Formats: sequence, structure tokens, C-alpha cells
Amino acid sequence: MPAALTFGQRSETPAEHLRLQRYSMPNPEPHEVLVRMLAAPINPQDRMVLAERYPVKPQHTQGGEAIPGYDGVGEVLQLGDRVSHLSVGQWVIPKQHGQGTWRSHAVLHEDSLLGVSNTMDIKLAAVLKMCVTPAYLLLEDVRRLKPGDWILQNAASGLIGRMIVQFARIKGLHSINVIRDREDQHATAKKRGMLFELGADIVLTESEILDMSTPLAKDRRIMLGLDGVFGASGATLAANLSPNATYVNYGSLGDATSCFELTQDMIFWKQITFRNFRLSTFLAARSAGEVSDMIGWFTKLSEEGMLQVGEVDLVHWVVDSAAMSEEDVEAKLKAAVDKAAGKGVGEATKTLFRFDHGLACN
Repeated sequence: MPAALTFGQRSETPAEHLRLQRYSMPNPEPHEVLVRMLAAPINPQDRMVLAERYPVKPQHTQGGEAIPGYDGVGEVLQLGDRVSHLSVGQWVIPKQHGQGTWRSHAVLHEDSLLGVSNTMDIKLAAVLKMCVTPAYLLLEDVRRLKPGDWILQNAASGLIGRMIVQFARIKGLHSINVIRDREDQHATAKKRGMLFELGADIVLTESEILDMSTPLAKDRRIMLGLDGVFGASGATLAANLSPNATYVNYGSLGDATSCFELTQDMIFWKQITFRNFRLSTFLAARSAGEVSDMIGWFTKLSEEGMLQVGEVDLVHWVVDSAAMSEEDVEAKLKAAVDKAAGKGVGEATKTLFRFDHGLACN
């Protein structure tokens, strides 16, 4: 029997009001498809959705409560009689925000989905929309970059940051990557090594970049700063950019209420351009064909070994099993959400729900 995680009221403690609901198998209307979810990540945006601080609200409900989950991959099981561009057995990802991927089965309009190859790594497919796509668009659409230019980013060991490193390498760009300070030096060394393996040129901790005696921009064209944290970390990025560079804020992993001061050096002398990035806006600027071609290219890169997700924390969501009670399943899923929300800025391990429909899971 299908199941969904839902929430009926906001909370800054993400899993506080989550509950597991069962429902009858839905049937698609003429332009809808029945989708069996295969995998869905727990993203920072999901925490904002549960706190009702994300601008795009969930579009689907169950039992009067909202269904969270904005990213993931599923398999088409059944077609409405007027569906024209999807097929049974095809993998699909959300084209629009708010589709409610934290559920085992969903009936969704065909226009809200994008078909993807079922030969790609399922972990990559699950994060295509909210992790892979923004990483590419931040390098491709925000400003014109030339081979040999440098980018500077914080939250670099998170999944978007890792994707940025790989796309920068593919595009002939150099990357300077800032990670948070850790008491465990072995853990810091592990994060550095992981980023270097992906193609990073320089990896610095937040304290190391503050302690540098030589400006980062000396003999480097640091033309793009990518800030997923904001606050003091974002200010450090902006201060280390080259003249005529562009600073982009695409997230607030540190504190959504934080701010930083724009100096005269940034605005007048360096003439830094300050921009924000919202995925929905940038995707809307591309045609359906362009988005499809972009996703197809990501698939090709993955199959060629040029784009990797790396280690993830798989949480198996047992949809139908006599071995676990409803209470145990709910507790397991809520614990995964709380654990993911408690990770520090730029943590490298992404948490994915892997739906177990009684099939072989990989």
C-alpha cells in the first residue's frame, strides 16, 4: 500500500510534525501518469519547506497535509489515455518545484515531469534537479567565463559544491574551494582529498582564507564567487574577487537572516556585480528542448565517468513489509530527516531515501 511523509504545520525542527500516511493506489487522469518513486534526497531546501520559509510551497497533499520533497527520480507505471511524451518504464524527475517526492507513489501531470535515461546512476538521477542542474547553470548562465578564469566558492564539500568543481574542470576553469573548519584534522584532510580528486585546484578552510597574507586574486582572474552560505562567509568571498567579477548568492546554509556589509572597495574600485540565483528563474529562461538536451548531456557525462555523485547516505524506505511496524518505519524516516538537517554547512554526504518496493535495490 502506498505511503507518504506529510506535515501539517511548520517547525524549525524538521521532523517534528512529519508523519507517515497510507493511501490507496491512485489512478491517473487523461494527462497524468502514475509514478513509483525510486529515490529522493533530503536537501537543505526541504528543511526550509518544513519551516515554511521556502517561497515555493508543496503542490500536493495527502489527508489534508502537505507532501514535501522537491527532488528525486521515479519510474512510470501507468499512463493516462492522453499522455503523449512519456512511456511506461521510463525514469522521470520533477520539472517543477513542489511535486512531493517523499512518497512511494504519485499521480503527476505529464508536463510536470522530465524523462531521463534509466541507464544512469540512480543516485545522480535523484539529485539532477536540485544539485546537478544549479551547479551547471551557476557556471554557464550567470556570467561569461573564459578558459583559465578562476571561481571561488564556499560550502565546497557539499554536493552542489562538488558538482561545481567537476563542471569547472570540464569547462577549463580553475576553482578555489572553501570548506568549514573542523576539529578533526583527519576529517579536514579527507574533504580536501575528495575535492582534489574531483579536480579542485585549491582547497582552503574558512580560517585559512582569512589568514592569507597574499591576496588570492594576485596573478589569478577570480571572476566568479559562488556563495551558498551568506553572512561572514559570503563577505569573505566577495572581498577576494578580482575587479569586474560577479558575486552570486544561491543559498543561506549558515543563517537566512544574516547579512554582510558592502564596502566601497567592492562596489566602486572593483565594481563587483552582485546577483542572486533562483533555480526556477534560470530554468524558465530555457526551452523544454534545451532543458532536455542539458539533462541528456549530464547523463552522457555520468556514463563517461566525468560526473560523479560520490558517497551518499542511503536510507531504505520499506514500502510494504511485515518485518517493520508502521511506527518503526515512520521513526526511521524521521530520524533520517533530523540527521540530515543536523549536518554542518557543506557536509559532503547527501542523504537519499531509497524506496524498497520489494525489488532489488542498488
